[in-house]
Amino acid sequence: MIQVIPISGHSNTQSVLAALEAVGLSYSIVDSPSAFSTLQPVLIPGLGRFVDGIRYLEQTELSGVIREHGGLKSPMVGICLGMQLLFSSGSEGITAAGLGIFAGEIKPFPNHAARGGGLNIGWGEVRWNGGTPSSLNQAYFSHSFRASDVSPGDILAESVHNAERFPSAVQKNGVVGLQFHPELSGAAGIALLKNFLTL
Repeated sequence: MIQVIPISGHSNTQSVLAALEAVGLSYSIVDSPSAFSTLQPVLIPGLGRFVDGIRYLEQTELSGVIREHGGLKSPMVGICLGMQLLFSSGSEGITAAGLGIFAGEIKPFPNHAARGGGLNIGWGEVRWNGGTPSSLNQAYFSHSFRASDVSPGDILAESVHNAERFPSAVQKNGVVGLQFHPELSGAAGIALLKNFLTL
């Protein structure tokens, strides 16, 4: 059973749930600590602002159980905003503390203030470090912020936007962050998501 924690009002939940169903994974929606189990894998999909996402997790008191789960070496995957919230902090208008599972800060791409200058929307190459864990070499992105100052040992894959290399996948123990959307990246993307959730 996959525990899905959608970030309220900012989530790509439906496409993620459809992807889980396509590969035969059952799931439950978790919106409170009482519904959370440290024995089951966790999936955090999300779209939107860092500060709004972390505020939701703090208000629902889910931030604490997510941090605890992150230290148990149990499978947990964050997608897009869900990945970004796993980092130490995010700067989007104001700086907010994140979940701190990964060291690093979420910052805008250069030229973010210019119209469309920092947007990375569409298909892009995924370059896996230390060998490709799947056949996914092209993935769908939709973001304008990226992780910076990330520990090299945590970087699982990198991609390039406007000539800047950025981490598109990170991993520490059983926790994985994916800046791209595996659920929108074809059969290879969905298979990759299943693999990370069933490690």
